[in-house]
Amino acid sequence: MKGRNKLWRAFWLAMFFLLVGTAGYRIIEGYSFIDALYMAVITITTVGFGEIEPLSEMGRTFTIFFILSGVGCLAYAFSLITEFIFKKNLSLKKSHHYLRQWQSRFRHCKSIEKIRFTICDNRGR
Repeated sequence: MKGRNKLWRAFWLAMFFLLVGTAGYRIIEGYSFIDALYMAVITITTVGFGEIEPLSEMGRTFTIFFILSGVGCLAYAFSLITEFIFKKNLSLKKSHHYLRQWQSRFRHCKSIEKIRFTICDNRGR
């Protein structure tokens, strides 16, 4: 899979879990959109500021499953992003290495061309 596709997959996966968490808190606890989004963000990122209001039993159960699946999802998304960054770095280093090889070959050919031109020029005299 291409690197950019992995980045988009990581982004949409994180957005999906934020959407699921926001919807869950809105439906189960009856929070407003911004309160539900806030709860989803602090829960999935494991910040732990505490609930806006005490959660019901159903809300606590949802939070348990949301934390377990959300943290795993974010870890996977971050691993995709990290992989993209490191592969990009390695690709740049590899490209730089090949560029240096070609530059040295070009210099070598250029010096051979000078020698050949000098030899041919001296023969003509």
